[in-house]
Amino acid sequence: MERFIKFNNEVVEAGELLHFERLARAWMNADNFTLSERQLIEMNPLEQTVAISVFWRHRPQDIQHAGRITDVLLLAQGFFRRFHLREYARFKEEIVDYPYPDLLEQLVFLLEEYRFGEQIQKSRPGTRKWFRAREKATIPYYWQQYNSLKKRGLLSDALLFYSAIALYDGTLQLEGDEDFEDVLPLLRMQNFSQSTSDSIDVAYGILYRMQNKLKDDPQLTHFQHLVLPGSVFENFTYHRGMKKDGKGSDQTKDSVEEMMQMWHQESEQEEGMHLRFEIEHGRDSELVDPEGAVEEGREDHDPTTIALGESGSTNREEYDKTLFIKVPKIHQAVTEIEKPVEINSSVNLSTIVRDRAEQAPYVKQLVTLFQKEMARKETEHLTGLSKGRLQKNLLPLWLEERPKLFYRKGQESKDLDAVFYLLLDGSASMQEKMDETNAAVLYVHDVLTKLAIPHRIVQHYEDAYDATDNYQPNYFEVVHEFDRQEDAAPAIYSLEAHEDNRDGYALRVAENSLLARPERQKFLVYFSDGEPSAFEYREQGIIDTADAVQAITKKGIAFLHLFLSDAPVSEEQRQLFETIYGNRTAATDSLNQFTAEAHRLLKRMLQQLLQVQG
Repeated sequence: MERFIKFNNEVVEAGELLHFERLARAWMNADNFTLSERQLIEMNPLEQTVAISVFWRHRPQDIQHAGRITDVLLLAQGFFRRFHLREYARFKEEIVDYPYPDLLEQLVFLLEEYRFGEQIQKSRPGTRKWFRAREKATIPYYWQQYNSLKKRGLLSDALLFYSAIALYDGTLQLEGDEDFEDVLPLLRMQNFSQSTSDSIDVAYGILYRMQNKLKDDPQLTHFQHLVLPGSVFENFTYHRGMKKDGKGSDQTKDSVEEMMQMWHQESEQEEGMHLRFEIEHGRDSELVDPEGAVEEGREDHDPTTIALGESGSTNREEYDKTLFIKVPKIHQAVTEIEKPVEINSSVNLSTIVRDRAEQAPYVKQLVTLFQKEMARKETEHLTGLSKGRLQKNLLPLWLEERPKLFYRKGQESKDLDAVFYLLLDGSASMQEKMDETNAAVLYVHDVLTKLAIPHRIVQHYEDAYDATDNYQPNYFEVVHEFDRQEDAAPAIYSLEAHEDNRDGYALRVAENSLLARPERQKFLVYFSDGEPSAFEYREQGIIDTADAVQAITKKGIAFLHLFLSDAPVSEEQRQLFETIYGNRTAATDSLNQFTAEAHRLLKRMLQQLLQVQG
């Protein structure tokens, strides 16, 4: 049964999206923002997210790149820095009493997009080629939408695209339309707009001239660059958990950038655990706590627990000595639960014996290879060298034609200074692949055991049935510990598939565990079918996992992804593996092929280790 999740046949370009996310962070000077793809480009300051449009998918590479980078520019250099929140707040209050408020708001966003695009091109002339390419793709789309909506009688929707054509393609192209031609002089005025207030005035003017012809608001949202929920935006100067009578200044920040800077400055200045306060002046505010469950914050309050990305928690003294991997905010509701795997009494020992018999030649070949390699390096380093320290035994000087009489000190150890972490995907999609995966894990475990290399084996999964917005339990079942000596085969073959897999989080947990180890060379091997899927994780899962893999390799940890299936690996699966793991993956549907491929990759990894140690 084929259970590969195809994500609507769209493979997320994780590497490219991470590139644009870093561009957005750099241009906004805000490290906490994350980037994704959505129908419309938009920014949500409260959730600290930006989104580029899926409109640019399946287009020529130059057009796709230009469209995405201009999306980021418009959000980061335009709506983040130049959009006036104070004027927008006043505008939001006023349009409640106006007809067609949604049309007014979409017009303002469209007009501001045009204004920001012109300003960015003037301040950054190098961006003009990207904006020209953007217009080359969007203008035909605007015409198509305008003609279609006009024929269907959706005048408010058609007016938005009519306005977009006038701004980007020129008003001369639109003369003769009796329904909308009255607004052309106002749209020409947008070239002289210098502020959000000017754009709002143009939008009001358009509505004034069109209100007798319109029947209702737009049926769909076509232009919305900022997501600011009314109830939250209305009280932007204080936290949603505060009472109105407890707020501080009534002044809204002029831009999103200023509002975010104030937010972070206030957070950094406060001490103790009472950081759930109003954004600007919340020290004296009262929490909405009708049941009295919240204790008043004090400067001398100490945290009771601090999440570490490892199992359990620790107090402040222990935290100072513990490595900490920064976990993205999409995992902020994760609760990590570590436990030993339960040994299944019904495990078929004959299956273990059979698999080990099949893998024995490969295990022996790899182990022998490295034992010889270590012995060779030992000999070369200690004696028989052409330079170094002169050895006491000078007999080869008379017995050999080309004697090597030198040696090198300090290379007595034959042990590999390495550690491995074997991480297993325990999600439901692995159900039909568990037999093959168990055999693959057993193979790597046997090789590492015979080489006396410490390794940890852990299976991870998220409990989909208990997961909520505020609680996402992630289980880490420990199969084998680093310094354990006993055979892990019964525990490996006791593993079962569960529900979801939050791969990015699990990889960071493994990274944290490896960085705490004293060994010089660290290896992380991940057994997975490449389908990250968890609560509110979907598309973000692919990007987050790819980001975790990149972070792991930057820390000097060698990474390898292994996948063994009972069915041929599809081209779409291979493409997804490449998107997430790059060239660090081995995937086959045959045990012999898989063992040979894993053998080749393990050999290459361990040879690199020996070269470093040599």
